Amino acid sequence: MMRSRVWIGGFGLAVVSAAIVSMSACSSDPTPPSTGTGGATTGQGGVTGQGGSVTPGQGGSVTPGQGGSTVTGQGGAGTAGAGAGAPGAGAANACSMLTGSPFACKGTVADCSVITDIQPGSMEAWGGTNFKGGVFAYGGLTRDETKTDVLHITGDAAAYAGFGLWFTACSDLSAFKGIEFKLYGKSTGSPVTFTPQINSDAPCNDGSTGQNKGACPNATVASAYSDCAQPTKSVMTIGADAAAAPVTVLWADVAGGKPTVWTAAAGPKEVNGIQWQVAGATAIAGVDLYVDDIKLIPNDTATAAVPCTLAPATGGAGGGGGATATGGAAATGGGGGATAAGGAAATGGGSATGGATTGGGSATGGASTGGGGGAAPTGGATTGGGGGTGGTAP
Repeated sequence: MMRSRVWIGGFGLAVVSAAIVSMSACSSDPTPPSTGTGGATTGQGGVTGQGGSVTPGQGGSVTPGQGGSTVTGQGGAGTAGAGAGAPGAGAANACSMLTGSPFACKGTVADCSVITDIQPGSMEAWGGTNFKGGVFAYGGLTRDETKTDVLHITGDAAAYAGFGLWFTACSDLSAFKGIEFKLYGKSTGSPVTFTPQINSDAPCNDGSTGQNKGACPNATVASAYSDCAQPTKSVMTIGADAAAAPVTVLWADVAGGKPTVWTAAAGPKEVNGIQWQVAGATAIAGVDLYVDDIKLIPNDTATAAVPCTLAPATGGAGGGGGATATGGAAATGGGGGATAAGGAAATGGGSATGGATTGGGSATGGASTGGGGGAAPTGGATTGGGGGTGGTAP
């Protein structure tokens, strides 16, 4: 251990001594050192590199965008108001498509009450002075026009087929409490229903030509009979023949209606017609029905029944008489015949208008009767000519 430590110490002293000597020598030498030789020749610049090739980028393709399609929104359907009010906002209802619609009821008071005479034809076939109308049938049914003392209906009935009487004017039947009729014949299937057709529940536009009734505001022509519905009364009994008992329907027995619900007080004041519906949703083949002795039942039992009979048609005026012809011009009558011994004179010649003639003279003075005037034809303007004067004797 001691030896190592001595070795290390001696080496340190030697180094220190050498350093001191060197420092002393540098600090004591005043002569500047000589200029050193320049360095080596300036080095050559490196080879200039070639610029990299520049490839211009291609512009990206631009595809024009297509404009989005515009879809027109549909207006929401309006909600109909309660009761007989007009429909809510939305598309206009079918009434606006028909001039004069909706139609007001005139309320013509019925002036007759018994319908037993129904004439053929599509025009007015029954009625009095104010209360009158015709016949309709639909859905495969037709009227037998050979019978005028009864309403006879036949055919194969489609769904909801029926028939009835239309009124020329919307009528007020409030002076009556109901109606009576005989219904007989054949109709199998659903019961026949009776309907007093009121103006408030008739569609204002069902597409009919010349329509002049209806105040129910149906939304479209196609929805006429779903938006609007008439009140009804079922007629359960169908008789076998004309001896069937009458069916009575009182206004108080009728029910339903859309949008206006029937009441016995208001409903009879706006009736457009009466209807018998034969079939419901199911068709019926071989319908053969009669409706007879149709009578309105008065509120006052003392009111006399008045037949609804159309007045006979009046004949046309006679033609004017022909113009009177003027008589022809007068011709001269024929001369009297000559006579040698005063014989009778010849008769004057005929004349178209009775021309005058003079009697012939006598050669021997014999008496001679003058010739008669010619006969005048019918319508001649003149009369026959006067007789001639007899000859004078010598």
